[in-house]
Amino acid sequence: MFHGIDPRSPIPLYVQIAERVRLAIATGTLGSAAPLPSVRQLAAELRINPRSPIPLYVQIAERVRLAIATGTLGSAAPLPSVRQLAAELRINPATVIQAYKDLEAQGFVEIRHGAGTFVRELAPGRRARERSQQAGALVRKLLAEARRAGVSLPELQRALETELGAKTT
Repeated sequence: MFHGIDPRSPIPLYVQIAERVRLAIATGTLGSAAPLPSVRQLAAELRINPRSPIPLYVQIAERVRLAIATGTLGSAAPLPSVRQLAAELRINPATVIQAYKDLEAQGFVEIRHGAGTFVRELAPGRRARERSQQAGALVRKLLAEARRAGVSLPELQRALETELGAKTT
């Protein structure tokens, strides 16, 4: 929400934020951005599955990466605090910490001790690459589920064509 805030600047954060708010009020842009999702909304979108063989922290990190790649979480958007998200998902806070640390190591978020966890500005093509990777993962999941259900590739292709309303080839 506040682009241009630099935690490493010698100017205190509260002064930088106050200046941005003053500027936003003066230019009439305060409140014009899409509202950030609430903790409850974000937790609902995460849809973690405690019965999945995929560890919970990996599931959380994957869903947050997807939210960043699709723009649901924009640059500099704050993520819920560890305690808030853990309480909403009813999981151990250490699980959320691990997910946030993984996201930081991958360059998606920045953890600012005492201030929170924030989405990083991504390089121009990075969002598109991440969406492409997510699409590939969805296709692999679909194919695995189809194999387990005994659905043949031609049957799956016909079902996709029906759902899409057009030929997929």
